[in-house]
Amino acid sequence: MTKLRKLCSRVRGVMSVSVLIAGSVCASDYSFTGNLQRDDDHARFTFSLDQTTKVVIRTLSYGGGTNAEGNQISSGGFDPSVSIFDQNGALVATNRDGSCQEVRQDLQSMMCWDSYLNPSLPAGTYQVVLTQSVNTPRGPFLENGFSFDGEGNFTSSSQPTGFIDQVGNQRTSAYAVDISGVTSATAGIDKNFSSLVNAASFDAGSVAPNTILTFFGNGLGGGEPVVKLAGQSLNVLYSDDNQINIVAPMSFPSSTRRANLEIIQAGNVVASKEVNASAAAPALFTISQTGRGQVAVLNQDYSVNSIAAPAVRGSHIMIYGTGFGVANEVGTDGLSILRSGVTATIGGKPADVTFAGLAFGYTSGLQQINVKVPENIPAGSSIGVQLMVNGEFTQTGTTIVVE
Repeated sequence: MTKLRKLCSRVRGVMSVSVLIAGSVCASDYSFTGNLQRDDDHARFTFSLDQTTKVVIRTLSYGGGTNAEGNQISSGGFDPSVSIFDQNGALVATNRDGSCQEVRQDLQSMMCWDSYLNPSLPAGTYQVVLTQSVNTPRGPFLENGFSFDGEGNFTSSSQPTGFIDQVGNQRTSAYAVDISGVTSATAGIDKNFSSLVNAASFDAGSVAPNTILTFFGNGLGGGEPVVKLAGQSLNVLYSDDNQINIVAPMSFPSSTRRANLEIIQAGNVVASKEVNASAAAPALFTISQTGRGQVAVLNQDYSVNSIAAPAVRGSHIMIYGTGFGVANEVGTDGLSILRSGVTATIGGKPADVTFAGLAFGYTSGLQQINVKVPENIPAGSSIGVQLMVNGEFTQTGTTIVVE
């Protein structure tokens, strides 16, 4: 962020004791650039006004142009939306597409899908939220969230990079925004998670007991965060500035259907999100760590299931997942069995589940399901496998190798 210019006028105010004091009102222009990680990310900015002022907010990354700092911004960024909220979180104004009079046309796409706002606002503090295109506010308050929150790269089901515009053009993750005519402006941390997903499937959804969760964001602080769910501190498995992995505890949920999840750094809440609770949200870990393809499975001889080591029909395999719900207390055999029964299909055929519980010696977020491979399925390198608990299925597109 660089301040381009400052125009100050002297004003006078009278204190209650009739002492004259001098102050200044300054109108400044600010430029911000950066990148989103996923389609459903937010970029947030805070600005303040000392008096009623006509403010200009514009983006330049889709069509390109010269920003308030005087730097040339390349075209090619994603199609943006901008929204202004007041200090109480109420929506003041929002815009998806400006006109070609305010923003330059992108020469490649021949479109001018940058955003532009020019409201007159009273003195106060405001937030600007920049999102991708149709990810617009869900309601009249910031706490209502945005239309595609938690849906990752929602603009593209076939391309992993996301950032596809309204006519199917691949765009970059870059944004550039000017906030002009304000007293001050700063870039802020996104107080809502860019993405909260199941760590096995990478799908967004509800939170269940004994589930490993991953959330992605910007400016999460790295270090050693404290993460709380419904006020309860959680086990943090991994953290850096953009990602934190946690385990939803056995005791969640109790009687609530929704709960607040918070990330706390140095005593300050740097991100928070309300999440849905469910009894189970099962998913299988995969070798590719994408949530699709070859499942993390050990064969009966404890070799890793693969083309080089396929499972034998009629043998037992050990499947690893998360989100299968509450487990019983540890028994005399040292094992903790899931309270709800798990069913399985392999190659579209029912498969006997011989054990379903917490993986011994690991975090409670990791569950192990032992399944007998049906005798009546064909051999193959991509034989489908899917489990179910409490009426909830694991993700589709998961496979094992069968000899």
